[in-house]
Parts: sequence; structure tokens; C-alpha cells
Amino acid sequence: MTPTTAPLGAVRDAWATVLGHRDFGDDENFNRVGGHSGAALRISKILRTELGRPVPIKLLFAHPTVRGQAKAIAGTEAPQTTETAPATGTAPTIETARA
Repeated sequence: MTPTTAPLGAVRDAWATVLGHRDFGDDENFNRVGGHSGAALRISKILRTELGRPVPIKLLFAHPTVRGQAKAIAGTEAPQTTETAPATGTAPTIETARA
């Protein structure tokens, strides 16, 4: 599966589970097919379990269609690297105010 199709099926299935039906297309608005904030929270939890990583509820609200959510999830799957500065052997000094 490609990165976009893997989340697409998972999102579709999560919607169906939470909404209790499959009467929606990939481009239909979540609220118009029976969704609400509590349902979005449940979908977030299901997707976290299915995909093995957190799916923020704000991502679901920002992308209210199956296709939009799947693309957003796929876009966040890229590994994130963080570079750290080499250790210098000294700790930073923190000044504190004295009363």
C-alpha cells in the first residue's frame, strides 16, 4: 500500500465503525454524515490503534473528509529527525533572583 492508501482505508473503516454506517463518500463532510466532536475523538483513538501512532483530533477537524484526513495523516508519516548540538562539556548557567 502507498502512504496515502493505507490511511485511506483506516479512516474509512474508523468512520464506519463510529458512525454505524457506510453511507458516505471519501469527499463528504464528516458533520453532514452524522459526525460530531465525540465521534471525532473516538475516530482519533481508533486510528491511533490502527496506525500505531497518535492522530491529533485537531487534524481531524482541520480535514473533515475521509480523503482529507487520509492525506493529512500520510503527510505526517514522514520520519522526523532532530539534530542536536554536540556536547561541550559544560552545562548552561541559570541565574536565579534572590529575595
